[in-house]
Amino acid sequence: MDAKRFGAFISERRKEHHMTQADLAGKVGVTDKAVSRWERGLGFPDINTMEPLAEALDVSLLELMRSEMQTTEGANVKKDEAAEKDGTVEMNEAAEKNGMAEKREKAEKKYTSAEVTEMMQSMEEIRKQQQHQDKIAGYLAIPVILLIVAVFKFSGHANLGGALFAGLLGAGAAVSGYYLWVNREDKESKRIYGFFTITLTGIFFTICSFLVPDGFWEQHRQEASLITCLVNLAIVIYAFGFAVKRMCKEKKNPVLIAVVVVLEILITAWTLHGFAARSIENAMGTSKGDVAEQYATQLLLNEKNLEEDWIRGYSYVQIDLHPDIYRVGFSYYADQKDAEAGKESIYGYDIQVDSDYKITIKEGSSAIGMDLWSEKIEG
Repeated sequence: MDAKRFGAFISERRKEHHMTQADLAGKVGVTDKAVSRWERGLGFPDINTMEPLAEALDVSLLELMRSEMQTTEGANVKKDEAAEKDGTVEMNEAAEKNGMAEKREKAEKKYTSAEVTEMMQSMEEIRKQQQHQDKIAGYLAIPVILLIVAVFKFSGHANLGGALFAGLLGAGAAVSGYYLWVNREDKESKRIYGFFTITLTGIFFTICSFLVPDGFWEQHRQEASLITCLVNLAIVIYAFGFAVKRMCKEKKNPVLIAVVVVLEILITAWTLHGFAARSIENAMGTSKGDVAEQYATQLLLNEKNLEEDWIRGYSYVQIDLHPDIYRVGFSYYADQKDAEAGKESIYGYDIQVDSDYKITIKEGSSAIGMDLWSEKIEG
């Protein structure tokens, strides 16, 4: 059974009976949103809803299943009307025909075994089509959630609750994208699923930008900047396109529509601001992590009275609970004797770099360096 044809048939019969979608929904016992989806060919009624729907549309169940009216009865009625106008039908013949018509109506309500089989097959087809999209959405969502939860949890960037939240956001974006693709020919569905796909994707990437350490962005600064620009561009194009279409279609309250769209753009820009700012910082090579590492290097050279080539290695991480604080660790030769013997020492700092790039030394000790270096070795 074709969903588009089925929906067009429901819409045609509803309009013939001068009913709104809300009127039909009230008679059937569903929401007007459900009726709208049926008429747009985006789904089928539940099997238990088919009979009330047929009664509300004044059609037989078989006609509803076939999405077409039976023409035999209409042709006979027209013949009878023409004959009565010509005066060729006598009263007794008319009464006989009325009796035959009643018998025919009763007979029409008794479906043949072939028709019953056809209706059962149609109902089964409806059930399968209803479940098909939901199954694929579920098959898509579950692996995405598990993958994101595993990455966030085992990488140490989030607890189980945070990882699960990120997984749900990612799965929501993936499922919305799937429904957008499946219903791409329907304008209303494209608008709804397109909005959710872009919004959820933007929020998901924003959360990722705050959880991923600066060291990663340092290695992928160009890719991060490109992705940020593309996501922002897509959101702006979509928002303005939606605004133009709504203003063209609806003549009422164009100012209100413009205000809503502007608010959407501002909210989206605010949501992605952190991700964009960090990508720009990394592209320019002036991230907070770089600043903390450079300052710690000069501090170590001055405090320990070292030569620059005595520093053997360094590493830094962003502290999860304090995103403005960076832990910087060094391995170095303490003096010429250690340099000749190859004996390395470890030291580290906790350095705060605020939004204005004001630097504060929180703490410095060998324990900090050992803690950071041990994590690096284990990783």
